[in-house]
Amino acid sequence: MAPAATTTQPDKFSKIRIIEIMLKHLMIATINIDLKRVSSFIEKFKSTKLFIIENRDQPMKPKEILSLILILVAGSNLAWAGDLPDIKLTPGTIDSNISQDNIQRTICVKGYTKTVRPPAYYTNALKKKQMAAYGYSDVDPRHYEEDHLIPLSIGGNPSDPLNLWPQPRISEWNAEKKDILEFKLYKLVCDGTVSLDEARREISSNWIETYKRFVK
Repeated sequence: MAPAATTTQPDKFSKIRIIEIMLKHLMIATINIDLKRVSSFIEKFKSTKLFIIENRDQPMKPKEILSLILILVAGSNLAWAGDLPDIKLTPGTIDSNISQDNIQRTICVKGYTKTVRPPAYYTNALKKKQMAAYGYSDVDPRHYEEDHLIPLSIGGNPSDPLNLWPQPRISEWNAEKKDILEFKLYKLVCDGTVSLDEARREISSNWIETYKRFVK
């Protein structure tokens, strides 16, 4: 009687490792990925059966690689790089002329932000410089909005580069979503629900988490 065939434990991480390498060294050339989020996602799935596959000696086929990349990117709910500004480059700064005592005479007056907004030629030039500083692989300025981290509507500094950054438009957590949060905080500050200092602190620390708490 022939001996029973032995089975080997599938190398359940082989394709995961390939995907990790692909994301970090190939896809990074075309889209901006937060590598910390990628690594965290990969570690989480190493303990699941989702990617347990039969180990083979032959290399993966291109279609297999592409399919797994698409699954990983589509299912991971990753935040793209640039959704949150680099705190070293854009910590956020305030307009010292705005205080809790004068908000009803300044930021809460309709049309106020138009009086302090910097000219487009300034923000357009700054956007290009900051895109380079941030190391974005997508170098099309149209794909970014030069955004105030602490918005003008709650007394952010209008022209300080430390309060401005090129925020991606093409992302889950994009400039449009931040605009929604900005308006929400503006309303809460002006009706007295949230203090000026709290609103500034919340949006500058992590605007995505702030959005999740304040925007219903």
